[in-house]
Amino acid sequence: MSHNLFGYLAEQSKESRETPRLKINLYRDYEVAAVASSAMKLLKEGLPCRVECVMVSDSYLMTHMGQSATALETPAAQAEFFDTMKDLTKEVAGEVSRSFPANIRPFVLADMPDGSTADAESAIKNASQMLAVGADAVKLEIFSSDRFEIVNALTNASIPVISHLGYTPQNGENRSVGNSIEEALDLFAKARMARDAGSIGLVLERVNEFVNQCLCRPSLHGIPSYSIFSGQSDWGGQSLNVWDSIIKPEFKNSFFPDTATKTRADFPECYTKETLAASMYELMRQAITLAYPRSPVSKLSQADLRQVICTDPWREAVQSSGRRLRAA
Repeated sequence: MSHNLFGYLAEQSKESRETPRLKINLYRDYEVAAVASSAMKLLKEGLPCRVECVMVSDSYLMTHMGQSATALETPAAQAEFFDTMKDLTKEVAGEVSRSFPANIRPFVLADMPDGSTADAESAIKNASQMLAVGADAVKLEIFSSDRFEIVNALTNASIPVISHLGYTPQNGENRSVGNSIEEALDLFAKARMARDAGSIGLVLERVNEFVNQCLCRPSLHGIPSYSIFSGQSDWGGQSLNVWDSIIKPEFKNSFFPDTATKTRADFPECYTKETLAASMYELMRQAITLAYPRSPVSKLSQADLRQVICTDPWREAVQSSGRRLRAA
């Protein structure tokens, strides 16, 4: 699917909220099977369930492995976990082909873990390995301006890249982004830089809901997006996480799925294919019917909110992405 991925995403992003675009973050083959069975059930019930993407997420470190963060302290730990992520990507890609009918097969996105894209040479080498085991594209966290050079290098090597903006777990402060006009405009600028570096899409995490909505609006010069913990948008894709559908966070948070009723202490006994299928069915149903996610209170002032809403985040000249849009 990789060679047509940009055109596919661009076309899908034109759809309205009546046909929600779902990206599912997961880790193992049995989770893929549970998501696929839930999607088939929703489709049979007449709900427009479109699982567009499954992402093998580096949060596996925190979920199944029980670590406190996705950042890794030593090169040896980074290399070891990269091999783990590569094995997981191969496992997930194989199950995606088995569990989903070919006509609705989601594309497989490989999260590039900490240390795997430190420079252009290692990024190309490691991302190529992800594609070789079944990924259709890779996801790169953008936590500094030099990361756009890595995106560009991958793009020039014909490796599809989705850029992760907003809160970036590998190297970012865990907070909402875009709650001032300065942060909103900076995020818009980063989105344009990601586009111009060749990104085929965005992941937007913990972004102010109205800023998120602006980035998700259909635009000739924009790129598609998936949002997580960023409220709702008419046109943006929505990221859901299989772990979050069952295991509630250890801290109080009203914006996590209400399907989560178990704690980490209940894992792995509570984490069965049957339980996953039931939880993901309900969570996807809520996303499709707009019951999830809930909208946080915006911290933008009224004046800043008006400016954000009236801003076209993609208004600066298109560079490398112009070639891609015409080619699509």
